[in-house]
Amino acid sequence: MARETLVVNAIGGLCNRMRSIATGVHLAQVSGRRLKVVWHNNSDLAADYSDLFQTIPDDMDIIYPGNVEYGLKWDIPRMRNLYVSRLYQRARFAAVFSDASGLAEYFDDDKGFCDVIASKRGDILIISGLAVGGFDDEMFRRMFIPSARVQALIDQKTAGFNSDTVGVHIRRTDNRESIRQSPLELFVTEMADRIKVNDNVNFFVASDDAEVLHELSDRFGRRVICGDDKVSRRSLEGMMQGAADLWALAKTREILGSYYSSYTDTAALLGNIPLKVLTAIQ
Repeated sequence: MARETLVVNAIGGLCNRMRSIATGVHLAQVSGRRLKVVWHNNSDLAADYSDLFQTIPDDMDIIYPGNVEYGLKWDIPRMRNLYVSRLYQRARFAAVFSDASGLAEYFDDDKGFCDVIASKRGDILIISGLAVGGFDDEMFRRMFIPSARVQALIDQKTAGFNSDTVGVHIRRTDNRESIRQSPLELFVTEMADRIKVNDNVNFFVASDDAEVLHELSDRFGRRVICGDDKVSRRSLEGMMQGAADLWALAKTREILGSYYSSYTDTAALLGNIPLKVLTAIQ
């Protein structure tokens, strides 16, 4: 008798996919299923899993669909694919959960969702960039190991770190909540305050906005080590630089992060280090 499977279509950017996959590993373990991960190289993340990570867990397979296959089989049913994927998903799976349907009721109930997955029979599909179902933090850190090319970039970026290096992540571009709730002046003030009390402090600054990197570098000079100013979801090089910046942040002693950013949260999780989210909301 064939083993039942859990298929996770990990959607969104890098950190959304990482936490979705980690949750998939956990859900597959509690339900006794084999995990298959759908990884679509697209405008949200223009890199394959193997470009960014060194290892694949033994009990996990990666599916790399082309654009047509992805739209017909794995995408959330919607107008742009004429809802065709719903036909495949209903015929292929005993249950389908997505951010758009079925998952919302479990957003604050990881155990409840684990129980549902464990109790169902047949193959299951989850389409998500969220961590509904939860995962073990130590497992997360063990399973995501940077690829050799990404590790080389990390080594370059962290060469100037000292024991007092503080990570700074400033999320911009399309994240309106981060822009509104974590304005640049909050980071400038916090960094200036850190310098007043510790002359040895320096900062590794990662941002998806090149102007932010340049402004902080001009303001704080040698104390700022900049991440790459061409980080981009839309190119392989940009994604590798973004992954390297993530792990470089994780190697600092503390992170000053942005509101509503999975990248901020994931960097702190990977490094198991303190996180201070700078926000106008008090």
